[in-house]
Parts: sequence; structure tokens; C-alpha cells
Amino acid sequence: QTGKLVDKLFYRAEYMRRQALRSFSHVISNNLDLHSIANQLIESVQKAIRANSVMMLMKDEERGIYQIFHNSSQIFRPDLSIPNDNPIVLWFESDHSSLSRQEMNSLPFFKSMWDKEKKTLDELGIEVIIPIKSRSEVIGLLMLSRKNNNTAYNVDDIDLLTYLGASTGVAIDNARLYSRSQSEAMTDSLTKLRNHRYFHRALQEQIEKLGSGELSLLMIDLDLFKLFNDLYGHVEGDNALETVAAILTRNVGQKGIVCRYGGEEFTVLLPRYDTKMAFDLAEKIRMDIEKTFFSMNDVTQRFLTASIGVCTYPYAAPNTEELLKRADIAMYTDDKEVPLREVLNNVKAKENGAVASIDPKEATPEELATYFAQILPNYDREHVHTGDIKKLIIWYNILINNGITDFDEDLKETEGDNIDDRK
Repeated sequence: QTGKLVDKLFYRAEYMRRQALRSFSHVISNNLDLHSIANQLIESVQKAIRANSVMMLMKDEERGIYQIFHNSSQIFRPDLSIPNDNPIVLWFESDHSSLSRQEMNSLPFFKSMWDKEKKTLDELGIEVIIPIKSRSEVIGLLMLSRKNNNTAYNVDDIDLLTYLGASTGVAIDNARLYSRSQSEAMTDSLTKLRNHRYFHRALQEQIEKLGSGELSLLMIDLDLFKLFNDLYGHVEGDNALETVAAILTRNVGQKGIVCRYGGEEFTVLLPRYDTKMAFDLAEKIRMDIEKTFFSMNDVTQRFLTASIGVCTYPYAAPNTEELLKRADIAMYTDDKEVPLREVLNNVKAKENGAVASIDPKEATPEELATYFAQILPNYDREHVHTGDIKKLIIWYNILINNGITDFDEDLKETEGDNIDDRK
């Protein structure tokens, strides 16, 4: 009778193992979600081994530690982290497939562990640790406490756990590769900002999420960037784009979503920002860009400014299409009609082909306005900001210093009909 009972228990345990393996293999075969993989691993371990508690730690590359990623308890989440240079990690890097509490407490290899670390593992009742590896790298740790029936972990248990750990490593590797490829597809390779594709997805998601709530959009264009590239080369152009990306990221922070829309254009999505709040941030960004490039060494050789359009959903635009269109229009409205080549030619005539006699850096707004009135006397100055006048004079000096004096011919490719031309 006793023999039959033992056989029954053995076959039941074996059946549970096979069911756990079958279920786990089926679920993770095409699973690319890390949390789902971790959850399935722990469920399978508990089903097959019947451990009181199971914890899965994952490697945090930036912090250099292994920390709890998922555990069997929905309520209790232990405060546990294992440094990369911990003897436990080194043990598994030496190709050991498991570690028991007895080995940890008795082997000289683990004498360098801090007493606090050992005490924490003892308090959690950790009996067995299994590595989760990907291409020989220990990317995670599986920790198990005592079994429900208080029996010791046997060879079959360890073999099963080793198999599950190895399978999980492959699944996690696949999930990470997929996640990385998805991220790269949504990331601009130069600035590391989100790209055009991500912007449109995020815009639609934010509209749906906010409902009737406000969403402001900033459209940012770097003025005469084609000319900047022509003068200083694409390496300097790339450096400038990276600098602007850093300025945007610094000013926006966690308040919004910064993207490189394409070329020299950037966008910023600002959930729950009204027009006034968005305009204030836009002006702060515009001034930061101008100040950054204006204060660099050899200023006249690396000057760069930006034009920014602001529009807010749903009050100024009823849908995403109109939001984009109106923010784009707003970016060029103020100085759209100022004839750039005519201005530059008039400055050249006034200065007899030399650099400007006025210092745009030191001149007062009144002095700049007076100078502009002399260059374009019939133009309504109300449409031109002080910053635009300063920008024109600086660009004139840059062109003269670089030997570009035939503005009608040399600026054809920049389509220089306006101060801020998109080409």
C-alpha cells in the first residue's frame, strides 16, 4: 500500500513537471514581453517545484546590480539587490549551473560576501539560486525558498530549474533584441531623440488619452540651416543639431515629448499645456538656442537661431491634421514676408561691401530698429522682431567674412526670399 502511495506521488510530481514544461515552452516560444516571460517562469516554477516563494532578479546595466524584476508575492516585494561583482554572480560566470544555501554558507568562495548580504538571503529563506544566461552572460538570477512540503531540492528539481533558466535566457534575449529594434526604428540616430514616425504615433495617442484636454505643439525650425551647412560643413551641422537636441531635452524635461521631425525641424508635444504656457516655453527655448550659439567662441562663425510655431488642441485646432498645419504656419507668420536677399543687398550697399558698422551684440533695440529702417525704409517694422534684425546683421557679417558677396547668385539654393526659409 505504501509503495502504491509513493508511486502515485511520484507520477503526480512527474505529471506536474511535464505540464509546467509544456505550458512554459508554449507560452514563451513567441513571447516578446519581458514581464509576461517573467510571470510565466515563476508560475511554471511554482507549479512544478511548489516552492513557497520565487524571485527573479534582472541585471541593471547602468547601476551595475541585479535587482528584483518579478516575484511570486503580489504584496511583498523584498528590498534586495546583488552587485555585479558579488561572489554569487562570479560563481555562475564560472559555469556553475546552481547554488544551494549549504554551498553558500560552507564554501570558501563565498567568504568575501558581506554578512548583511547573507543575512538578507537567510531572512528570505533562499534555498536555491539558478542563473539566467544569455550568450554566456548572467543576465538574471532565479531564487527559490523552501518547498511547500519542506523537502530538499533534488537532482531532478535542479535539472528542471536549469532548463527553465536557460529557456528564459533565450526568450529574454529575443525580447530585448525585438525591443531594441523597435526603439531604434523610433529613434533618430544622430540626436537620439524620437523620430518622425514616433511623433505621429505619440500625437495620436496623446489626443486619444487627453480627450478634450489641451495638447500644445511646438514646431521648431533652425533658420537658414542649409546655409549653415554650406558655410561650415555637415560635421558642424550635425554638431549643431545635437546641441539643439540637448537644449530641447533640457528645457522640456519630463513635461513633454521631444522629437526630431526631419532635417532641421523638431517638434515638442506638451500634454495639458495651454497656449500661454506653451508660448512661454517656446520663447525660453528660442532664447536658449540663440544664447548658446551666440556665446560660443568665434561667435560670428557659428551663429544659429530658431523659429518656433505654437498651436494648441482643441481650441486652435480641432484635429491632429490641423494642429500640425497651424503650428507649421505659425512658425513662419511673423517674418514670412521679409525679403532676405533684398535686405542683404541693401546692407551691403550701405556698408560698401564691408561688415556691418553696427554691433548686433551690443546694440539696443532702438538702435537695431533705426538701422533696419535705413535698410528697408518702406517696410512695416511692426512685423519684424529685434531678434530678427540682429539675426539678419549677424548672417550678413558671416557671409561677408566667408567671401560670399553675390547674394542673388550664391543664395539661390537656399531659396532666400524670406528671413526664415525652410530650405
